[in-house]
Amino acid sequence: MLAAAADEADLAPATDADTDPLGRMDRRQLVDSRGVTFAEFRRTLKPRYARIWLEIAAGWLVLAGISAALWVFAPGLGLLGLLLVPPAGFALGLCVHFINMFMHEAAHYGLAASRPANDRLANAFVTILIGQDVKRYRDVHFDHHRHLGTVRDTERAYFNRMSPRFLFEALTGIQALRVIALQRGRARSQPARPQPSRGLPRQLLLGALFHLLVLGAGAYFRQYVFVLTWLAGFGGAFPFFTALRQVLEHRSEAAQPQLNYAERDHGPCNRLFGAGPLASILGGVGFNRHMLHHWEPQISYTRFADLERYLRDTSAAPAIAQRSITYVAAL
Repeated sequence: MLAAAADEADLAPATDADTDPLGRMDRRQLVDSRGVTFAEFRRTLKPRYARIWLEIAAGWLVLAGISAALWVFAPGLGLLGLLLVPPAGFALGLCVHFINMFMHEAAHYGLAASRPANDRLANAFVTILIGQDVKRYRDVHFDHHRHLGTVRDTERAYFNRMSPRFLFEALTGIQALRVIALQRGRARSQPARPQPSRGLPRQLLLGALFHLLVLGAGAYFRQYVFVLTWLAGFGGAFPFFTALRQVLEHRSEAAQPQLNYAERDHGPCNRLFGAGPLASILGGVGFNRHMLHHWEPQISYTRFADLERYLRDTSAAPAIAQRSITYVAAL
């Protein structure tokens, strides 16, 4: 438990004055207009678990609703039903993207007060969609915090410029496969960490079984539009939204398109996107305030709005304003 706490405390990355001004703020000097210090305010930011699970349930209900609508209405459209595949695939992929973002919260032990319960619940209700074990993801993700903006970053979609090639690779899952290959290669090259056991991971097998059951049922009942939409959503739209979100969060305005940031440090960059409808879906689970998460990774996303209000009432307000933007403007 002490080792895990030490890992959490070591998450704050090096920062850059131009791209992450909040990172230069001394927490000990922050006091709001009421005289409340940051240390005092920080102690009030307890997670709101009821909200977390309501949002997870809402994500699953929307996913079930899209699937049920296709199941009921698409067969009656005949070949015209194929026209539903692209828009329904994007809607389904966005929904999966929203649910999957809770894996990030689980990596920071944010789904339950008990850490073992947090991991069990995450694997049962979140990561089953992609067959990822939250413990394995946690090692990868903590390296993202430690090495943000460097060639050692493990979550590096933002190394890519927004180009037709990047969009194609994101939509076809090529970008996601590259990230998986990178993560597996890093795991094998770091003997100091516990090595994965031989054979396929249990969570990967459970995830594969889940998808086989869904697709098998669709094929058995001749729900071909549903099957194609499921494949398009998971294989194209979901990795596209994940890569797009990361680029908008972390790619610097000063990044040079001709440079290969897998060989040269990009530099850390974080943004604050607000809470509009788009930001709450594409950047749900606190990613719309990702700048705050990288500044204080132990705080639950359910309290980011409170944290932002506090910081805007302190000497950190200019830093917050400097990096505040919308997803559309960033794009």
